Amino acid sequence: MAEKAIFPVLLLCRVLEVSRSGFYGWMRSEGRRSTRDESDAALTTKIAEAHTRSRGTYGSPRIHEELQAGGMHVGRNRVARLMKEQGLHG
Repeated sequence: MAEKAIFPVLLLCRVLEVSRSGFYGWMRSEGRRSTRDESDAALTTKIAEAHTRSRGTYGSPRIHEELQAGGMHVGRNRVARLMKEQGLHG
């Protein structure tokens, strides 16, 4: 962040309406994915596979049911959210 060399961090945080601790947390984690993002990516792959096996006919309730039958513990709304983000529908 080049502006940090010109303006004090406190001023930048005030203008952007973020906390200093939030800014430094973002700086520490920049370039790394969160555990949830990694989990969502793996789950999205499994959802896409199940959707393909159903020839695109299964919606989120049936995909959720299939994942649970396979031993995965995942919420119905999470499956629906990930399917919507990927443009998958029954």
